[in-house]
Amino acid sequence: ITNSTNGIAFWGKYVTITGCTIHTITTDAVKAQGRYATITNNYIYNVSTTTENGDCIQFDTEVDGTTITNNILDHSTRDFKQAIIFNGISNVDTAVTTIANNTITGYPNGSGNTCILVAYPGSNAANMLIYGNRITNGKNGIWMSGAGTVAYNTIVGAGVQRSIECNSGAYPLRVYNNTLVAGAYGAEGLGVEADAADLVLKNNIVTGFSGTDIYIVTGK
Repeated sequence: ITNSTNGIAFWGKYVTITGCTIHTITTDAVKAQGRYATITNNYIYNVSTTTENGDCIQFDTEVDGTTITNNILDHSTRDFKQAIIFNGISNVDTAVTTIANNTITGYPNGSGNTCILVAYPGSNAANMLIYGNRITNGKNGIWMSGAGTVAYNTIVGAGVQRSIECNSGAYPLRVYNNTLVAGAYGAEGLGVEADAADLVLKNNIVTGFSGTDIYIVTGK
C-alpha cells in the first residue's frame, strides 16, 4: 500500500492487518478505532510525507483487547508524531491490550517524535502491556500516561533522548526489567513527571545518559 492519504483506516472490532508493507503515506499508515484488533508482521515506513499529522499506527478512543506485535515501524523521516499512539482512550472493558516484539525507529536526534505513546485511562492494574520491543532514535522511547500500563523486557537504545517517561497522575504504572542504554544523544533514562501515586520501577538497567539515569521531577 503506497501513495495514499491513509494506508488503512478502520472503525470496528476484530480487524486483522498482517503481512502488509505500507509506505509513502501522507498522514497515518494505520488509523483505527475499535477493540480486539490484531496488527502483526507488517512493515511500515515513510509516513506523514506532506503533513505533521502522521503516525505509523494510531488508535483513537476504543482499543481494548488489541494486539500490535512483530511489526517493523520506521518513523525516522519526520520529527513529529509517533510510531504507535493510543490517544485519548476511554476503555469499555478491561481486556488486555498488548504492544510487543516490535522493532521501532524514530527520528534521529528527534525533538518532537515519540516511538510509543500511551494515553490510556483504564481501570485494570495490568490492562496495557508493552514488552519485548526494540526502540532506537526519537525524543521519547516510551511515553506512558494511564492506568494499568506495564512496560517490561524492552530495549531502548542509541539515539533516544528520553528512554521511558511516566506521566501517570493517580494511575498505576509498572516499569521493570528494561534495558535503557544511551547513545551520544541520550539525556535522560527512566523518568517520572507529574504525580505518580501508584508507580513501581524495578530491575531496570539504565546506563550512560548525559543528564540523569533515573529522575523523578514531582512524584509521590
